[in-house]
Amino acid sequence: MPLPARNSSLGFQVSAAFVALILLFIAAGLHALGAFQRQLVYDALTDSASRLELAAERMHVQGMNYKRFAPRDYPTYYRDLELYYRDLMDYVATFDNEVGRFRDHAFTDAIPALLPWITPRVGIEVEHAIDRLSEVWDDYRAALFAALGDDLEEPRLEYAAEHSMAAHQQLSNATHALSWALRAWSERTYRAMLTATTVVAVLIALIALLLLVVLQQRVLAPLRTTIDGMRRIAQGDFGYRLSITGSAELRGLTTRFNQLSARLALLQRLIDRLQQGKDLDDLIDGLKDDFKALLGCDWVGVVVIDSTRSGARIETCRIDGARPRTSPRLFRLHGTLLEHALEHGDPLEIDDIPAETAANPEYEFLAHLAAQGMREALLLPLTPQTGAPLPAVVVLARRAPGRLEPEQRGFLGNLAQLMTHSFARTARLAEQQRLATVGEFVAAIAHELRTPISTVAMAFRHLEQQPLAERTRQRVMLGAEETTRMGRLLDDILRYARPLRLELVELDVHALLARFVADYRIAHPQPPLVLETEQQPRLLLGDPDRLRQIFTNLTDNAREASPPDAAIHWRITTNAEDEIVLEVHNQGDPIPEALRARILDPFVSGKPQGTGLGLAIVARLLEQHGAQLAIDSSLAHGTRMRVTFPPLAH
Repeated sequence: MPLPARNSSLGFQVSAAFVALILLFIAAGLHALGAFQRQLVYDALTDSASRLELAAERMHVQGMNYKRFAPRDYPTYYRDLELYYRDLMDYVATFDNEVGRFRDHAFTDAIPALLPWITPRVGIEVEHAIDRLSEVWDDYRAALFAALGDDLEEPRLEYAAEHSMAAHQQLSNATHALSWALRAWSERTYRAMLTATTVVAVLIALIALLLLVVLQQRVLAPLRTTIDGMRRIAQGDFGYRLSITGSAELRGLTTRFNQLSARLALLQRLIDRLQQGKDLDDLIDGLKDDFKALLGCDWVGVVVIDSTRSGARIETCRIDGARPRTSPRLFRLHGTLLEHALEHGDPLEIDDIPAETAANPEYEFLAHLAAQGMREALLLPLTPQTGAPLPAVVVLARRAPGRLEPEQRGFLGNLAQLMTHSFARTARLAEQQRLATVGEFVAAIAHELRTPISTVAMAFRHLEQQPLAERTRQRVMLGAEETTRMGRLLDDILRYARPLRLELVELDVHALLARFVADYRIAHPQPPLVLETEQQPRLLLGDPDRLRQIFTNLTDNAREASPPDAAIHWRITTNAEDEIVLEVHNQGDPIPEALRARILDPFVSGKPQGTGLGLAIVARLLEQHGAQLAIDSSLAHGTRMRVTFPPLAH
């Protein structure tokens, strides 16, 4: 990290402040330890100086007493020799020892061993006082031993006493000067220690205050601003942005926050456009600008797979924001990445389109993108699992080389499911609009055809009553049957097209189904119809006539699919949510897999003569009742249609 960036880093600044505080505390601790050591030295030196003062005074007093009570005979002299001379030599030894310790700074027997780097240094006045005392004592001692003489058996004590009295003042002044110098040194040391302690305390307080100000201004204030921004985003203001200021970490946090806000705003616009899109063209128009800004997408389109899953065509697309003028063409599907994406159902990222097409000539759609200069693509599959009425792939491509950034890939991964479901919803709406248009047209045609067909039916009934040749009669009967079938078809179309009105009442669906099964058995003895249920009321809110219509259509479908000798089973149960579940099950051939996703759409049928409206009418009636229809169909277990009604509210 460059030095300016490191200096602007909040971590560096806070760490530096804490290191300074730690160093100050260490310095304060070492200073206190040095002060303690100085106090020990001062106590030892003061004790030695006091002993010297005391010894000097005692030598003076002893000399005065000896002079005053000088011996008059030898016995008294020898007595004083035993007492006075021995004490005098003790005082001399005390002075020799203490003065030597001062001269040599040897106090290890009186104080603990000092650390070399915090050993106190006495002042110059103390050094001068020690030197002066050493000189005075040397002179005093030499004169004292000269007065005593060379005869150690009979020293001249009277002369020694006179010397003690005469030289006392000079020796006393030297010892007092040492004591005064020690006190002065101790006072200066104390004042220096007090000043240093005050300075350290002030520095610690200033650094702590500075650290508090830094945290307040560079951490807490920006965090409060960020929290306020998050609160505004939580309230729906996704366009809110923060100014990028403060330390390096907070600038990074602010940048991430602004990216989050921008992507939330993009997501909001995307959801609005996905919700407002009336058809695929409208939806693609809404997406091209947003994804251009997010990913640099130059090509956005929807590739639709045909019903036989043999080919793919571009349903709609935009290149550089405009609709291309080329006519739609069909591309190969088998063995391509389009098929791979549809089979796995996950978004597929293609890093190098030209390389893929060069290695796989069958990738015709990718070759089409490569011809328009595209380098990368993202495939978002629309499958029946996403609710799409037909398989398709949403394609986002761009010319710029280089893989998507991890953040872009993660963001797209989160949007992929939303986009696929929204595209599927839009495609489903478009398909429903197409079917609604077809239905309205067919209903209008059916209404216009009812009168002519009724006239033709009356003509056939009249002809059946006339004497005709056998061959002609057979043709008349065939025409009458076809006219009747066409009449039923027109009734189904009109029934599906007209608005539904329900007469809802509280009813026992078990009793209603039981009566229906009994009536149906009379009209259709084969195949057998079995009702499996417990003999207890199952109450729901419904229209009895519409429910019988539902039972009839479901049973008719089961009977037409079931083998003649295989029973059809109706069951009534309740699930864990206390919902009423009705099931009709047959052992016939399963519904073809290609039709399962669209079996409830109008005009979709797996039967050659089917109108494709029976299950569509059932689905509409169940939707009006708030019920759901689920279909399980397999070769091993047959087909099971499960209707789930909501529980009756009390």
